[in-house]
Amino acid sequence: MNLFEWFWEKVTKPMDEKRIKTLRVPSCNEQSNIAYLDTGDPYHLLDIYYPLGEDKVLPTIIDIHGGGWYYGDKDLNKIYCLNLVERGFKVVNISYRLAPKASLKDQVQDIVSALNYIVAHANQYNIDLNNLFITGDSAGAHLTSLIINLINDSDMQQAYGVQTDIKFKAVAYTCAIFDISKLSTVPVVKSYFTPLFEKKGTKCDIYKYSSHRTDCTGGIPSLYITADGDFLKGQTIKGYETHKSLGYDAELIYFPKDSQTNQLAHVYNVIQPDWEESKIANDKTAEFFLKYIS
Repeated sequence: MNLFEWFWEKVTKPMDEKRIKTLRVPSCNEQSNIAYLDTGDPYHLLDIYYPLGEDKVLPTIIDIHGGGWYYGDKDLNKIYCLNLVERGFKVVNISYRLAPKASLKDQVQDIVSALNYIVAHANQYNIDLNNLFITGDSAGAHLTSLIINLINDSDMQQAYGVQTDIKFKAVAYTCAIFDISKLSTVPVVKSYFTPLFEKKGTKCDIYKYSSHRTDCTGGIPSLYITADGDFLKGQTIKGYETHKSLGYDAELIYFPKDSQTNQLAHVYNVIQPDWEESKIANDKTAEFFLKYIS
């Protein structure tokens, strides 16, 4: 276990376990631990949640959890996903392999495999492929942004060794990190990102496709969520401003410090979904997606 794994496992995980025990757990139906790859790997599983008594075709949100690429699985975001179910959606919650054992390329391959499984089994699980949405928080938002890029770039699909025809109507990024290519060359943090690039750094075959490219999104409607207190506030706001400047449909949910009832930190609406501001952010996420229902 290296220093970064130790931090996530010994510092972050106990805090999350304590926090999760305090949260309200919305009631819903769920189909758990569905293997999207037949590997026996617990990180190759997904859950599907839907409203009680409503196992019918519903607009569907795919959620990609955060955790700095090193930490977490689908259980980390389960209660957040159940809160989205309360807002009238079916939600698919995905696990993927983690650094340092898995590279960024591995993680993207896992997520694309999960997405392709969803497409192939949409009828079985009553997933509405005509009204499909995706969201992610923190590192999960970064991975989500890469998925949006590769959908629109066949060269990027080739670099990552994936292929998918999935289509999303809109995307939501919570407290996102969009640019890691520059960070990965900064001496102070370089070692953190080294496993993501298979220890090849800028020579890694996916390096040039490792940060989000707003001009390669197909103009997908995009929602950006942040607040004062989010240490990635700058990247999220820049992402919104860049998307908007290109003439694409974009909205920003942002709580300045003087408007906060609770002290909002990174991924506040995911980790504390019943806070007043979180409810507003999650309501607006649902409203944003519903605008694009066909």
